[in-house]
Amino acid sequence: VMWGTDFPLIMQKESIEQVKALGLKPEAEASLLHGTAQRVFGL
Repeated sequence: VMWGTDFPLIMQKESIEQVKALGLKPEAEASLLHGTAQRVFGL
């Protein structure tokens, strides 16, 4: 699963705050916000 926004309808900052409010484990949050994209796209 990768995170994305519906910019400009939902601002990036607000969207990230919503993800952080989910109370995910740090590893899961990191994977959702950037880890999966880094792995898939070789970033």
